[in-house]
Amino acid sequence: MADTPQRDVAASLRIRPPSPGTFLPADQRLRLAKGATLARSGLAMSREPLKLANLNTASMAQVEAWCGGEPVGSAPQSQRLAMHLLAAGILEEHVPSGSVDLATVTAVIAVRDDLDGLSGLMDYFSQLGVSTVIVDDGSHDAHGVATVAAQATLIRHDYARGPAAARNAGIRASLTPWVFLVDSDVDLKNFDLERFASWCQRDDAALIAPRVIGSQGRSLRERFDRRNSPLDLGPEPGRIGARKAINFVPSAAMLLRTGILDAPFDETLLVGEDVDLVWRLEEAGWNLLYRPEYLVTHRTRATWSAWLTQRYGYARAAADLSERHGEQAAPVRGSALTIGAWVLLLSGYTTPAISLFSLSKRRLDASLIQFDNDALSAIIFAKAALRPGPRLARQLLRTYGLALLGGCLFSKRIRRLTFTAVLLGGIDRWWRSERDLDPLRFLAVSTLEDLAYATGLSAGAVRRRSPKALLPRLTWRSRS
Repeated sequence: MADTPQRDVAASLRIRPPSPGTFLPADQRLRLAKGATLARSGLAMSREPLKLANLNTASMAQVEAWCGGEPVGSAPQSQRLAMHLLAAGILEEHVPSGSVDLATVTAVIAVRDDLDGLSGLMDYFSQLGVSTVIVDDGSHDAHGVATVAAQATLIRHDYARGPAAARNAGIRASLTPWVFLVDSDVDLKNFDLERFASWCQRDDAALIAPRVIGSQGRSLRERFDRRNSPLDLGPEPGRIGARKAINFVPSAAMLLRTGILDAPFDETLLVGEDVDLVWRLEEAGWNLLYRPEYLVTHRTRATWSAWLTQRYGYARAAADLSERHGEQAAPVRGSALTIGAWVLLLSGYTTPAISLFSLSKRRLDASLIQFDNDALSAIIFAKAALRPGPRLARQLLRTYGLALLGGCLFSKRIRRLTFTAVLLGGIDRWWRSERDLDPLRFLAVSTLEDLAYATGLSAGAVRRRSPKALLPRLTWRSRS
């Protein structure tokens, strides 16, 4: 009977899947996702990470009709095609029109010693008439929290039990089919909850997340975080999942369906509980939607030490996630040939790198022989093997930064690899950002952030006595 508590925890975390035959709304309209390509040959391509779909004549005509403005419709075959292409990142959904009755949503605020942030959120939800549950997670000024929360349902934890326990307590106290989870350090001043909640009309969705950007400010940290926060998943909408372009969303602000699980968040995780929830929901068959046209602001950490500790803590949690989710938590993933070629190129081994790229190109040509289209093959090769290079360079630093710094003391090749990875990954990140900072300062802050993350990743692996959080996921055969 010693394992009964563990079985009870596992049962409470189990997610009920969506009902069979749960589809998109028949009037849902779709469009080609940014960066996706629809070739005349019928081959559809997503943006990074590259996914391919070979469409027959009927499917191609259907996709073109959708991109021309036709709704998805209710035919099961059309629904399955749409769901497949949405999951692959080839298509994306138009924002639904109108809004919903906010009586179907309860706001759940987790707070600990942040009266100003809590007061601002209470004003926001009071104006909308949204029922609110506040969970005080061990605040020192319990009376102050109770005063601000006078018009809400208040739950008090006598000691800090962590964000997962706080959110679970708030969700259990909610009586609506949806909850809007928000942390006290999030600003909703320019956020339209009524329009955002229109996505709650989807029977296939369990979670909808807005874009979380950094707070506006003049300090170097705030200017960097404004569009490079670790909680910011970028400006492009899409589906969320472990192997998708958007592989997680933060629980700092999200809409979550209730009634499909008893305890959404694993309370044994003090960090990374939101990533764990996202991956469990996806595995259960639910659709998870990232909608960056809706913006919320997350307060940037007040000091450099707190800012670096935040990054360190996020990375340290990766060891726990790797134990639970295995290869889904791999820090580096992709073709062994492509990754090997880039590592060799960054290290200065140009000729072997070109040989590996050539081998990768020949294998790709062989897999696309049915299309007999050299231009198409070149486009796919660029997307699959060349474009990911700068991001791979940065990921090498974020994952193995400590080992690389140690190796720099002994090896000229490793010094070259490290320097090139810092430069290539950082400049690429600066170019894709809104460039509020000059390249030099941006590169310095980005590198500092990546090394803090690498330190946390290694520390988590040591704590768990497992290298899983550091192991890459390499594929040896091309996948469509």
